[in-house]
Amino acid sequence: MRNYWQTFTVTVASPAVFTCTDHGLAIGDRIILETTGALPTGLTADTQNYYVIRDGYTTSTFQVSTEYFVEGDGDPVDTTGTQSGTHTFLKMTRNQITFTPVNPR
Repeated sequence: MRNYWQTFTVTVASPAVFTCTDHGLAIGDRIILETTGALPTGLTADTQNYYVIRDGYTTSTFQVSTEYFVEGDGDPVDTTGTQSGTHTFLKMTRNQITFTPVNPR
């Protein structure tokens, strides 16, 4: 498990696709974002939790939702506008997560 800031790129698209070679994330992982500039509209640094979803998931790409879903089937975040700077994410460890599943099955 990685627990340090990793650099990523993100598309301005519907849905937004994050790219980070060998990101080490699993479906359902919670991340927070940071940037030295501006994230595209639709993403928030520092305060918003994002959850890795099944759609678009590979070892080097992923999509996120603002809601946690047990099977990782959340609605992907869409982005618009422009972006600048270097973007990073931090994977939160399980003992740092407090949530109520949206659709427990």
